[in-house]
Amino acid sequence: MNKADLIAKLAWSFSSDQLNHLFVCFQSSWANANKKEREKLLELMRRLAEDDKDGSMANKVLSLLWDIAYSDDADVDIIDQALIAHFKILDYCR
Repeated sequence: MNKADLIAKLAWSFSSDQLNHLFVCFQSSWANANKKEREKLLELMRRLAEDDKDGSMANKVLSLLWDIAYSDDADVDIIDQALIAHFKILDYCR
């Protein structure tokens, strides 16, 4: 099991404060990540949202993906991936 799988499983047991901290960590990791690391973060966030049954995690992920897609430091490929992940989550949640 890799780190992303472990985080994806553990996140469902997090308290609200722990979950908020996880998303702060996602944002700070994003700022210093290379393209491959950003792709992995996008995949992890998408997985968290798709596994969400009540929508609380999906809302947090969608908000973060929106911010990522419209950030000044993202390249076109990452913006496209963030928007595709955003669409997949919305499609999955309907």
